[in-house]
Amino acid sequence: MSDIEPKVFKEISKLAEQINALTETGIAHIEACSGGAISGKKWEIGINRDEIFNAEKCRKTARERAKQGFGGEKMTICGKCIEVCPYTQLYINLNKKSS
Repeated sequence: MSDIEPKVFKEISKLAEQINALTETGIAHIEACSGGAISGKKWEIGINRDEIFNAEKCRKTARERAKQGFGGEKMTICGKCIEVCPYTQLYINLNKKSS
């Protein structure tokens, strides 16, 4: 393992803590997801994505919405969870300030 890897791991861990603090229990994400694809379990390094997110439920709901005219037949994600994510909002606001 290089000297950089532990530093990167430490930074990622710190970022994960910040994300979890911002999202608390993920309530905003859960409430925004009409497909019920988000479990509410907090993300941490090493967790399997399937423990926190059900891609099949997300895809199914997005395709149902697409059939109703919300983005075309091939839409496979609605993005509501990303839109309401406090971390996404923080990122957008930081980028606005640096522009």
